[in-house]
Amino acid sequence: MMYALNNSHINESDIGMSRSNLTIFHSNGDCTLHVTKGVLTTYDVIQDVFYVVLTPAVSLFGCFGNILNIIALIRSRQRMKKADGGRDSGTLIGLLVLAVSDMLFCATIFPRAFAKISGNEALFHPNDFRLYYQVYGTGVINTFILTSTWITVSMALMRYIGICHPLATRKIDSNICVRFTYFIIAVICIIINLPMFWQYKITDFEDPLSGCKWALIDIGYFAISTTLGYSFLWFRAIIGILLPALLLIYTNLALVQALRRSRRMRRECRVQNSVNRSSNRITLLLIVIVLLFIVLVFPAEILDFCQAVILNQPENTSLFLVIRGIANFMQVVNFSCNFVLYCALNVHFRKTMKELLTCTFGEIRRRQSFNNSTASRTEKPGTTRQVWL
Repeated sequence: MMYALNNSHINESDIGMSRSNLTIFHSNGDCTLHVTKGVLTTYDVIQDVFYVVLTPAVSLFGCFGNILNIIALIRSRQRMKKADGGRDSGTLIGLLVLAVSDMLFCATIFPRAFAKISGNEALFHPNDFRLYYQVYGTGVINTFILTSTWITVSMALMRYIGICHPLATRKIDSNICVRFTYFIIAVICIIINLPMFWQYKITDFEDPLSGCKWALIDIGYFAISTTLGYSFLWFRAIIGILLPALLLIYTNLALVQALRRSRRMRRECRVQNSVNRSSNRITLLLIVIVLLFIVLVFPAEILDFCQAVILNQPENTSLFLVIRGIANFMQVVNFSCNFVLYCALNVHFRKTMKELLTCTFGEIRRRQSFNNSTASRTEKPGTTRQVWL
């Protein structure tokens, strides 16, 4: 039996299908699914480069980088609490939570390369991992994107209030406020993204000739083509794009002005204050994080919002999918590059990483030397070791 995937049956941009590259499924009597791909165009090759090669490589680097961020930030937090009488730093906690969210994003985006490798499919074996990743992976990925977005917004707002309106925070327990804020952000972002798990659904498909059963990806209750899905698209655009963008732009401009004012006053007064310099370094780091977030993350979110309009024009579909692939790769770079950013801008982070790596490699060398000395002591004089080939 031959089965051709219908273009209008499923949202093409979310399962990686272009109109120039339809997939034909052959189901033989042995219930084996054979895939015959169409002719690859230049646009399809460019998409595969970004989705299959660059994205998994950068996301893998992001996983390890964010793990190192978490370890280094935990050590820095412990030191700061000892030096400051058990008081936490709100920005440090925010960076720690952001590193966890970014690591989870990189871990969930990595399998997309393997789901893409077999080409534009919507028909799967019922137990195929790619089936569930295609249907539910978008919801998980967007949950971490929204979480990282609002964590960044919260850090920028808290820093802005602490620097520009310090009197407003004197009566507030910052430790409780910070922890409560990030917990609420995580819960609300999960709730807001729940409809994305119903954007697609799995439909059973049975071959009438062979009796083989397959699973077909179909549009769900919150697909963009439905009223609920279109309403949710606008709601998420406001919550995930417009409002965070306005807040980040405003707070970033205010922080830049505050940083410039602080440096000018320090030069005029010729004051050498290590605490003030440390605070300025943290503010500068946060400014750069926010700026990169605006440049690298929001283009993909805007394209996701515009896809419903653009994909209705067949002549623009292939080019749009390439541009969207580049924008998605920019998102992955943003969530993976914080380790490089911290090393470049924060001297304390570099020192912490140096100490961490020195302790790790020193411990490995000590264990190796201990094992070698133990092995040499257990050998009897006049005997030789046996080497097994």
